[in-house]
Amino acid sequence: MKPNPVKNIDLKRFLSRHDMLWTRKPKSWDEAPFIGSGLVGSLLYFNGKNRLMMTVGDTSVYDNRLPTEKETDKMFLSPRLPLGRFVFGGVTRGCEMRLDIYRGFVTGTCKTLTGSYDYRCFAPHGKRLIVVDFKNVNDEFPVDWLASEAVSPRQKYMLRSNKSRASEDYGPPKSAYSYQHKDVTFCIQPLYTKGFSVVAYQVKTEKNGMRLIIATGQGTEEGIVASQLRFELENAFDNYDVLLSKHLQYWKDFYEKSFVALNDAAAEEFYWLQLYKLASAGCENGRIYDTCGPWLPEITAWPGAWWNLNVQLTYSPLFASNHTELVRPLSAELRDGIQELSENVPDAYRYDSAAIGRNTTFSLHSPASCPGEANATDETGNLLWALHTLWQYYQITQDHAYLRTTLFPLLKRAVSFYRHFLMLDKDGKLHIPPTLSPEYPDSGFDANYDLALLRWGLSSLLYICDALSMNESSYDEWKWILRNLTDYPADERNGFMIAADVPYMISHRHYSHLLMIHPLHSLDLTVPQNRERAMSSVAYWQSKPEALQGYSYAGAASMYAVLGEGDKAYEKLTELWNGGFITRNTMYSEGGNPVLETPCAAAAAVLDMLIQSNNGTISIFPALPKAWTDASVDSLACEGGFEVSAVYRGGRFLWADIRNPRSETGICRISIPPLENKD
Repeated sequence: MKPNPVKNIDLKRFLSRHDMLWTRKPKSWDEAPFIGSGLVGSLLYFNGKNRLMMTVGDTSVYDNRLPTEKETDKMFLSPRLPLGRFVFGGVTRGCEMRLDIYRGFVTGTCKTLTGSYDYRCFAPHGKRLIVVDFKNVNDEFPVDWLASEAVSPRQKYMLRSNKSRASEDYGPPKSAYSYQHKDVTFCIQPLYTKGFSVVAYQVKTEKNGMRLIIATGQGTEEGIVASQLRFELENAFDNYDVLLSKHLQYWKDFYEKSFVALNDAAAEEFYWLQLYKLASAGCENGRIYDTCGPWLPEITAWPGAWWNLNVQLTYSPLFASNHTELVRPLSAELRDGIQELSENVPDAYRYDSAAIGRNTTFSLHSPASCPGEANATDETGNLLWALHTLWQYYQITQDHAYLRTTLFPLLKRAVSFYRHFLMLDKDGKLHIPPTLSPEYPDSGFDANYDLALLRWGLSSLLYICDALSMNESSYDEWKWILRNLTDYPADERNGFMIAADVPYMISHRHYSHLLMIHPLHSLDLTVPQNRERAMSSVAYWQSKPEALQGYSYAGAASMYAVLGEGDKAYEKLTELWNGGFITRNTMYSEGGNPVLETPCAAAAAVLDMLIQSNNGTISIFPALPKAWTDASVDSLACEGGFEVSAVYRGGRFLWADIRNPRSETGICRISIPPLENKD
């Protein structure tokens, strides 16, 4: 076996090529460098008075207003809430800034009217802390805190945009107040109903500089929260060197889990920035990825988690990149929320069923529509799609205990919900009453969104029972349903339809009708007829560009990659990157609403072009475009627990190493490009 040529890469030097640099002052969130601990985060940019500003956000801070006769929407009552921002120094004439992704730092120099000062900020991973070190400043250096109002970002968005309704009886927020105790400043923002959020900070002067450490929290007993935050600050100051060392070690360990290098510098840089973003936005003891992560703005229509695409796409690059540790919060919240998920279905089905509607806030409460329900406004299959994300986690980790205790009970309930509504036609086929396919205006019978998810769910339940030798009473019924479930509705010319009675007629940004191609991979593409139908379906979907958004192009890129069409996949990524969808700092928004998922989905598409593992086959470099003549990967994770390292150089496949560190046994099929030679 040849030695792995990738192992000797100097990661620090390699990743420094992808640091983002600023020589002009960023003025808004979509231009700003960002840091995050997985729990809290900050964006750094300049306000209208040219002073350096740093936002503070906490993924666990939610409002808790009570429903009224006029208002029951959780995005008004219990949304994520922003905390506020610090403003530093005086008027800045010029700046230099650097986002150091290998160390999780933002560093910079601000040139003022009287001189300049330097700063370095970071969020110690897994902590609700933010640290800012200043140099060339004195005791009079301004550090000002500006609290955000405890007002739903959706309420502000609706009032500003006038596109939809604002809450008619939205009570005014309570005023924030601050006090100082033993050199710690406590900034209290009372919530409308009860409780409060807190930002506590302390400044200590050092030789030629000062150190600012910030801690955040939320609670109902002010004395208890204040005491806890004071302890966190004191501990951070007293053990600063340990705090910094653990932070740096985290990022070093994170990046060493896998490696990707391309001769395409722009694509390579984009990929690594998304990994940095995902680790900044999440951690093992954190919350699920919602639409904004720790960088929640003051104004957005989406201050929560969306389950009809956003959550699933945000997690999508974490599997092949070998970062399943960041999937654990999703797994834990779904496992622990099984009661809430069961209560999302009508009373008659709660004994064996579960589902989730379109969006959630601090809990998983979100009623889902029943198939056939009149005036359906929420999708039926969202929970199944979320569980497919957990299925991918199992495929990489091969954790059989997790499969039995977490995934199986949830999946059984999600599939059972459909079982109550299936209709047996005279043709002997089972059909699904009208459901809503995400983002398409018309509901219909046998929606492909639901058929694809149900077919995947049934197949997975049977697999689990076989793999774990489970004696399951529903096994034969699941097998019968799967065998008799109707085929995917399709038009012979244009491919898969939205539903049996709903053709794809208007531009559709979502690919809800194409999940059997990707990411479920439940359509056997080795069958020529299936491959032809998949190709025509993706092409026809993309032929109506009017409503397409960034994630439409990322999704198409992954689908073309699955089909082995590397040039087409690269073309779609190029349309995404060059189409004005991605912001300067690689964030993304729709209608002025910042969201995380699309850049993450694009990173997943890059991985799909480099490695695929579906249905027992690992495909190495399955969809490289002609532009990628050189590619090196190390420790990319595949189903079955396998890890792949490989090199493609000068347009030729050179070398690969396939290992299974999670099991001493395991069988897989390998698909590789033609070898350069037989040495």
